[in-house]
Amino acid sequence: MKIIKHGFVSPQQPKGQRYNAWPTVISLSDGTLLAAWSGARLKHICPFGKVLASRSTDGGYTWGEPYVIQNTPLDDRDGGLCQVGDRILMTSFCAGRAKTAFFIPHWLHYPRTTEERELIEKRLSEITDADEDRYLGPTLTVSKDNGYTFSDPIHVPLTSPHGPMVTRSGEILHVGSLGSTEKGEPGIYVERLDADCRVIGAPQLIMAMPDKDTVVCEPYAAEMPNGDILVAIRVQNKYKCLYTVYLSRSTDGGKTFSEAKPTGWNGMPPHIFVTSKNEVILSYGVRLGEGIGIRARVSRDNGHTWSEEMILRDDGFDWDLGYPTTTENARGELVTVYYMKDNKTLTENRIRYVIWTLD
Repeated sequence: MKIIKHGFVSPQQPKGQRYNAWPTVISLSDGTLLAAWSGARLKHICPFGKVLASRSTDGGYTWGEPYVIQNTPLDDRDGGLCQVGDRILMTSFCAGRAKTAFFIPHWLHYPRTTEERELIEKRLSEITDADEDRYLGPTLTVSKDNGYTFSDPIHVPLTSPHGPMVTRSGEILHVGSLGSTEKGEPGIYVERLDADCRVIGAPQLIMAMPDKDTVVCEPYAAEMPNGDILVAIRVQNKYKCLYTVYLSRSTDGGKTFSEAKPTGWNGMPPHIFVTSKNEVILSYGVRLGEGIGIRARVSRDNGHTWSEEMILRDDGFDWDLGYPTTTENARGELVTVYYMKDNKTLTENRIRYVIWTLD
């Protein structure tokens, strides 16, 4: 494995709402790299998130000025991307007043200043019941102009940070968790979308919550070179210091899935990418133990066995990092996009990239 270049997707912001996180990157059919993420935030939990995007026309070495592609009255989190023909699908999750108000005082990101607290309280007071009726939960938007503008969001049952996948036969599958507004057993599901990007039927359960303390969430699925569909799932249990990836497989086009099995790796959430050489790249963030940062593994047998861990970054400053996704540029180089702080004293998380090869 060879590292070619580290760099930034999101520009440095001197002050204000400069927290950026949870990116996705894809290669468009014209060779452009498109990245999307939740930005213009104060913190990990706050009501200000909007989905930003940036483009690279030189294989990921330089990136254009970010632009807004979704900005509802709620907290727009994530920016999952998938190109389907001449359209680009983008999934997000709109968090409402209750979630934000609950987590801010009970979690690690309570406002550090009176000014921040007042800004958050003012924004929460401006959100209406009608706003939450319209936008709360998982959303899907569609671009017909190569990712410059997107339609008004519509609701979908499932949420995932990196979005749907499309099979070689053109079927659109979305693997995710049930949204907070949906009824059903908590767990990982798959839903199908038709040619107009409308959900077909009810989601199908892939993996239920194993117990009350173990959380399964933030999956991603990809079609393997042999046609199997591999699903990678974030699994964590804070009482057991468990933060890992489970894998499930479908050999019948997503109709049924195998029991999800643990990899034993330290890291999550996962993303899967298949290169032009049919190498399967699984990337994830390491938030626990020594050398926190960004990792990847490669499989050359359709995801049945995996290489040793490859270190893309091992100099993270704290747990608030990761969500790497990988794509390939026109040179055949791998481009992995993720988020991480600049240093220990800053609250600014920036969207970063690393360009690398397996050779």
